[in-house]
Amino acid sequence: MGPNLITLVILTYSYTASISASTVAGVEIVTRFDHTTKLPFEGITSRDPVNYVVIHHMPKSGGAAQGATTPQAAYYSPESCKATTVHSAQNGHMSNNRWDDIGYDFLIGDDGNIYQVRDFNSMGSPTLQHNTRSVGICMIGDSSDLKLLAKLFNILKNFLENGVANGYIARNYQLIGRSLLETILFPALLPNIMMAYVTREEWGAKPAKLVEKFRGPSPYVIIHHSYQPGACFTTDDCKAAMRSMQEFHQIGRGWNDIGYTFAIGGDGNIYEGRGFNVVGAHAPGYNNRSVGICVIGDWRFKLPPPNMLEAVHNLIDYGVSKEFIAKDFKLLGHRQVRDTECPGDRLFDEITTWPHWSAFPSQSNKKINV
Repeated sequence: MGPNLITLVILTYSYTASISASTVAGVEIVTRFDHTTKLPFEGITSRDPVNYVVIHHMPKSGGAAQGATTPQAAYYSPESCKATTVHSAQNGHMSNNRWDDIGYDFLIGDDGNIYQVRDFNSMGSPTLQHNTRSVGICMIGDSSDLKLLAKLFNILKNFLENGVANGYIARNYQLIGRSLLETILFPALLPNIMMAYVTREEWGAKPAKLVEKFRGPSPYVIIHHSYQPGACFTTDDCKAAMRSMQEFHQIGRGWNDIGYTFAIGGDGNIYEGRGFNVVGAHAPGYNNRSVGICVIGDWRFKLPPPNMLEAVHNLIDYGVSKEFIAKDFKLLGHRQVRDTECPGDRLFDEITTWPHWSAFPSQSNKKINV
């Protein structure tokens, strides 16, 4: 599911074929040439790596995107997506709105394909002040179908990773929704469908020597940093960091498994450690009644990037919503329960401003790197 599975090749832009015979993690990229949309009124505008990814939604019926005719969008076949959804949206945008082309850069169809309409290097139309600095991606399908949404988000995740790897999207991009509906529906839904979740199998975990469970919900959430390994910013590097931590914990310290319940990578992903309601090895005295979250990196002197902090919040919110974490949980830094610098001064200062942070137990004056 990481960049190693992506074979998308972006070529020098031509409106007839900017993406050539390509796939993302096995998902077909349908080019403009393949779905035979009209040529645009005007040429493209080249952009530097964009800072925003704007998510749009075209529902199954009605409510087609701004200015478009109203296609029955959920067809589950490439022929219908090409002939009806893509073409209908373009006709509406060009005829009704008098835009130079269909407004989006790409569409993700519920047939499982990605449809190129503009491109990473073109300027879209539907988001006003963000058009020159964003990639607009429209997701086609029934928003009440969680199985379908999980499929679409998995495709989106791999596609965005590729855009970052190829320099079309800034590494620290922000994901936003064009409207209030999309802002709530899509980004807020991520923890529910775990789009940004990497399983033990996916990061190459070795089997745990022993798995001991406890009854939840956990009354404590304890924040850590890894110190070493340092921060990782690609999925491959973060997977390697997880394997390194597990090896150190199992072999170097003789623990049953990686010590943490979960870890957060600089790629914004949530990495499965021991998992909810499994006794950890991250905070003596709290291992059988807490969720231990490691923010991978050394956060003594600088704050983790926003995508990592957002992932921590999303994971906690998910845990509370599924009753793995108590609604009245207490948030602690590792240094509050053990003599250590962890989770680093800068990250610790940050979490003291979060809801649920508890000043008790108090921080010790003795610190070691643990």
